[in-house]
Amino acid sequence: MSSQTSNTNGDFCSVAILLYGGSLDTKEASILLDLSPTGIRNRGEERTTSSGAQIVQKVGFWEYRVRVPLDSLSRTIVQMIGAIQCETVIGQVGIEKAELDIFVPLSTKAEKNGFDIELSPPLMRKLAILGFDILVTARIAE
Repeated sequence: MSSQTSNTNGDFCSVAILLYGGSLDTKEASILLDLSPTGIRNRGEERTTSSGAQIVQKVGFWEYRVRVPLDSLSRTIVQMIGAIQCETVIGQVGIEKAELDIFVPLSTKAEKNGFDIELSPPLMRKLAILGFDILVTARIAE
């Protein structure tokens, strides 16, 4: 597995495990994955969005997000997913959806902009068995 880029914004990116579910038990999800979340929202919780709107959380949300140097991206993903010891996350403790979210900010000031990542077949197999969707976003972030 490898990742390469040309001139990302600061050479940092983020990787997150995101879990969703109508009856998601965020405490039990933390125990299941043996990770302390960096963000949680419980179903029915009221909050104010960044635009000032008041909303009620429709589904439970659990997040574990880390900011990593780009050259550590692949290694970080392998470690995060490799640490999960359960056979599947979907259907456990109210988890209805699981995502591996990879975000790479790009810079318009760079001579070359680009990003690629290669995930090994064993890692892809494990992600599929666990029930994870994979989201990769590379966006200009000035």
